[in-house]
Amino acid sequence: MERQILVMEKRYDKRQEEEEEEEEEEEEEEEVEVEEQEEEEEEEEEEEEEEEEEEEEEEEEEEEEEEERE
Repeated sequence: MERQILVMEKRYDKRQEEEEEEEEEEEEEEEVEVEEQEEEEEEEEEEEEEEEEEEEEEEEEEEEEEEERE
């Protein structure tokens, strides 16, 4: 009887350990996903800023050309 209890306790402990490991893995995956998403958002923001700067430069160039014509 005692032996059965020990075996059951070991199984329970092992199951608990496996569940904890799975939870940790899921948390790590979520962290990685969040980091990737943040990086992606940063890249998009940088691209938008670059595009805005380019547009501003083009506008300035156009204005300068117009001024030169006049």
